[in-house]
Amino acid sequence: MGKTLSKKTKKMAEPAKDDRPSTSPDNFTMGKKFSKKTEEMTEPPRDDIPSTSGQTSGQTNGFHDVITKVADAISDDGAIRGLGRELNVQMSDINRALETNWAGGRKTSNGNVMLLQKWAGTVKPSKQLPTLRAALIKVGLLEVEETCFTSSCSGDDEAMPSDIMKLREQLKNRYRKKFGQIKTSPVNPNSWTWLQHIYVSLVLMLGSRGEKEEPIDYDGLFKFIKTDTPTGFVTRLAFIGEAGVGKSTLFAKIALDWAEGKILQEINLLFLESFREIKESGFFGDTVMGHFPDDLEVKGERVDEYIRTNQRKALILLDGLDEAQIDIKKPKPNDAIVSIVRGERFINTPVLITTRPFGADQIKSIMKINDHYTFGKVKGFTKENMATYIKNYFKDDFDSASTLVNFIDTNQVVSEYLAPFPIFCSMLCSLWKTPCERENIQTMETFSQLFKRIVFSLQEQYFYKPNELEEDYESRMRKASESLKDIGCIAFQGLLVKQLIFDEKALESCTEAAMTACEIGILSKEIRPAPLQIRESQRKQFIQEFSFPHKLLQEYIASFYLASLFHEDRQEFNRILTHKLLKDYTEFRYVLYFTAAQESEVGESVMEALCNEVNDTGFIFQCAFECHDPEAIGPVRNLLKTKTHLMLPYSASIAAFLFPLETIGKEIVRRSSSIRETLGVSESFEANASSSGVAAAVGLFTLQNLRELTIEKWRLDDKFYTGMSAAAPQSMIEELTHRRADLGFSASSHYARGLCFMPNLRSLNLDRLKLSDEFYSTIATEASKSKIEELTHENSDLGSAASSHYARGLCSMPNLRSMKLDYMELSDEFYSTMLSESSKSKIQMLSLGYVSIIPCRLHSILSLPHLQSLSLTDIRSVDMDDGETLTRRITSVDELSVDGKHVTSLWNLGLHTSCPGVKQLKLDWWPGDNVAPDIVTMACCPFHHLTHLHIQGLESIFAATTLSDPVSFCKAVITSCPQLNKLSITRISLYNEKAAEIIKLMTTHTHLTIIALDSCRTDADLAPLLSEVKSEGKLTVSLKHGGGRRL
Repeated sequence: MGKTLSKKTKKMAEPAKDDRPSTSPDNFTMGKKFSKKTEEMTEPPRDDIPSTSGQTSGQTNGFHDVITKVADAISDDGAIRGLGRELNVQMSDINRALETNWAGGRKTSNGNVMLLQKWAGTVKPSKQLPTLRAALIKVGLLEVEETCFTSSCSGDDEAMPSDIMKLREQLKNRYRKKFGQIKTSPVNPNSWTWLQHIYVSLVLMLGSRGEKEEPIDYDGLFKFIKTDTPTGFVTRLAFIGEAGVGKSTLFAKIALDWAEGKILQEINLLFLESFREIKESGFFGDTVMGHFPDDLEVKGERVDEYIRTNQRKALILLDGLDEAQIDIKKPKPNDAIVSIVRGERFINTPVLITTRPFGADQIKSIMKINDHYTFGKVKGFTKENMATYIKNYFKDDFDSASTLVNFIDTNQVVSEYLAPFPIFCSMLCSLWKTPCERENIQTMETFSQLFKRIVFSLQEQYFYKPNELEEDYESRMRKASESLKDIGCIAFQGLLVKQLIFDEKALESCTEAAMTACEIGILSKEIRPAPLQIRESQRKQFIQEFSFPHKLLQEYIASFYLASLFHEDRQEFNRILTHKLLKDYTEFRYVLYFTAAQESEVGESVMEALCNEVNDTGFIFQCAFECHDPEAIGPVRNLLKTKTHLMLPYSASIAAFLFPLETIGKEIVRRSSSIRETLGVSESFEANASSSGVAAAVGLFTLQNLRELTIEKWRLDDKFYTGMSAAAPQSMIEELTHRRADLGFSASSHYARGLCFMPNLRSLNLDRLKLSDEFYSTIATEASKSKIEELTHENSDLGSAASSHYARGLCSMPNLRSMKLDYMELSDEFYSTMLSESSKSKIQMLSLGYVSIIPCRLHSILSLPHLQSLSLTDIRSVDMDDGETLTRRITSVDELSVDGKHVTSLWNLGLHTSCPGVKQLKLDWWPGDNVAPDIVTMACCPFHHLTHLHIQGLESIFAATTLSDPVSFCKAVITSCPQLNKLSITRISLYNEKAAEIIKLMTTHTHLTIIALDSCRTDADLAPLLSEVKSEGKLTVSLKHGGGRRL
């Protein structure tokens, strides 16, 4: 990457803040490695005719502007020296320029300008731009090159044929007209506003196959697709996101910014097409030119030809794969879109696709297609961006903006379930504008409730419109409802075949209902020029098309039809439910949500079918929450009561999981006098907003068949832990895992008490929990009641008081036998308290990872009277504390595990002398390490009773653990482990040759009977040797082939 940019340049690179077309250069940052093709892409047409006056004044002024930008952008003296040398400028001129920069005591870029202007006078005008760009790239000033050169400098306009230049202007005009203003609400035809005013950045994540997802910002996305990596450019990128999360608006923003000159100006043609509108055609250009029916000059074939010969000069955005009426799983050379999506046409052209999650399955299910793709996610608004969107929406109404933001902030369900989705956030804004609607909104919790309110509002607006029949409110509203039910059938049939645009023929069975739906605002009608095929065959100049403003609205209206079908033809309803909706429940998830929410009887039927047919607890809970009818979700409660294992994943809505548990909890509270007494409530207990968490926790922790519970990254309030503590004595849970949570003062105390009071809890795993000191003090107080036998605690930071309390509690747990502490920040008080309380401890197995060991701490650990197995892995620097040594203490430890690289340090502390009875020793080796025979000898020699030695490489996809000298290794083992009867080697890259050598050499060991090699890069070619060893009858060799990382 180039040197640090000056402040002026950084400011220059920011996107324009208003709606005017900006000449601000594109913010791309190219990769450091450029392909030949990329270099050629930026080269202007050849012009070898020398001239002193061949440039127009505009060209001269343009290059002068470039020089000024480049000069301002380079603030580092070393960078300007490097550039000067690359441009063959004399060193004396370079030094003079640097002196000029510093003249006057304040650094300027005057010398840089002087140097570049003098150089420019020595170069043909036609060579100035490409030579300067190439030099900037050569010396690593990529950001300067990207920031300071626009397409107008590169000669791209001159290089483009006139017909392509015309098409570019047509596309830009189309995007400015189509996306300059957008509707903030898909169901309010009057909600137009400027996109550039209302748009707020979305959360975008990138994660290639097998890689951790990383956030990427708007500008970073363009850098990403422009970067040439060792494996080439990214040419297919699929952004996955739920309905209403902002995928289409993201693409609209990209297209508009390109049209206004703000981004991607080195891209000559940017195409944005919607899958719902694309028809099968042999040329992609046919789809493009369909927007310009009056243009007979440019044919679809010509567009394809230009893209094919200028593949890095085009960008294709394809929106809504889940809405496409195409099957990409099989090659279809005569269908341009199928071939593009499959990566078989325009192979080097960047193609970005959006889709709902189920739509991406088409790509992921075929490895040949999947290999072309990098995947990303669109996750909607952050909390801060949601607030910004609302303030932009109510730009002239501060009070409405602030009260809505405050309502969302204080309503956990709305904040986490609705507000992150731009479409629902816009709907909330639309309703919030009307004071009388605000009270209604404050009771909403689900998508279905919001759509119901929006659609009802539209129906009421329809009533107030002038009507010739002068129908009363009741008649008008009934007519609206019947019309929506009628078009619900069309909506549902369209969803089955992924049809989202309907012509007049498709609606001929309900023409009047369709016209009413248009008046209401549920359907939109568009009259557009007919394609050539229709003009020729039907002699129609225009065609009329109908569509729902958003696919979610089509899915909501489809639920009207399904609900009516439940009453009119139950058999057909059940057939559709079982054979269509549940078979592809991820595709039809919103249809199921909305149908379950229609009415209680329908909801119960949907929930019962889901519980019987779908093995996806998270989805079932989500659907039950959308149903939001305690009576209708009886099947879900019954399902919960049968569960033995339950996982509450962070990806699911907390409210969705707690909703069905509330009803169960209320029953338990009313029946249990002990729980009522603990909570201080009466027999008539009713869960309200403030106590719903209490009821849900009671319901969860008293499920009588539940044995294993995992809670992942959930933000549960204090009331939940109050309920958990009260219900704990009746819990049947045996294994609890809790990850990534932040508990305050009260919650920490209740949580600790609950854990200690659970009579069947045997295994507890805590990871990345932020717990207050009250958790640890309560553990110390209540530890004697605990039944926990195995405890794993990872990634927590304890202060002095908490450390002391925790050590006292752990030593006081009467059943605790196994304890693992990894990545724990523990103070000296933990170890000193452990020493003073050690006589109470029943701990037999102790594993410590990533802790600092000094003699006094090691002494405390070895003081545990029942300790039999000790593991010290990934320990931090071992300090001797001014010559302090370990007070020798003979322990009963017979299993010991340490890192090979820490053997010398730990043995110097005297660990080996305190554990003379070790029978099993495991030596862990880090990726990239080589198993050293001298370390093996040092580690094993002190243990005269050693019978099992385990050499293990730690897992890594980046590096392998090796064993370079099998002969010396075997000699070390044989001489230092005379009583050994088992040798295990795991994840060491031996391959067949070294594995065979070790097996042969170890046959000479007197007592060895078992060799176990696991994941050591061996294969079946070792079979003859194994047969030979087996026939001798002395040694048993077990092999698990594969594993490791090939070097």
